[in-house]
Amino acid sequence: MSISYHRPTKVVIDLNAIQQNVIREKEQHPEKEIFAVVKADGYGHGALSVAKAALAAGAEGFCTATLDEAIELRHNEFTQPILILGIIAPSDAPLAAAYNLSVTVAEINWLKEAAKYFQDSSFKLHIHIKADTGMGRIGFLNISEINQAVKWIEQEENFYWEGSFYPVFLQLIKQTRNIFKHKINVLMTYYKLYHINQNIFIQLTVLLRCGIKMWGTWCV
Repeated sequence: MSISYHRPTKVVIDLNAIQQNVIREKEQHPEKEIFAVVKADGYGHGALSVAKAALAAGAEGFCTATLDEAIELRHNEFTQPILILGIIAPSDAPLAAAYNLSVTVAEINWLKEAAKYFQDSSFKLHIHIKADTGMGRIGFLNISEINQAVKWIEQEENFYWEGSFYPVFLQLIKQTRNIFKHKINVLMTYYKLYHINQNIFIQLTVLLRCGIKMWGTWCV
């Protein structure tokens, strides 16, 4: 595939508009923590510039897709919580812990493999459990699997269960609402942060991931 270097195309980013969108979310949901999603170079808008704008507007943390995106934020003096939404290699778990990053876990075997790479007990990896509620991508399939993961995390001194999250798409909205409510009722005593990618469920969460809504696009 050829890259069109000579195509006269440009993108103009209004950082003030991004700030206003984050401020509006804060005003609508003052009781929620807001994490600005700046994955894929801030959806092509410039991760560092967007992160600065979101932070100035009141965002409490960030989400990235990869470990390298998160490390870039750390190298640019972003000290706020950062959650990596994608799955990192188990061998990179100590590196994520060293940078004080939170990671997504979708299966117990990942936990068992990652534990092998920790040599320093002073590092603690913050974990967000991802459940599969019907999209068929990644995630724990049922409560039993999640409970097994919880027990494993609790016995490992380098792991801390910080949160849990669930992807949703509209075709399964009714089914997912029931699944999500059930899992929240069963599991909310375990962890601090739980979040989802649909505003229709916002009343069930304590953390709001703000991604394409920062650009003024409604999440459906």
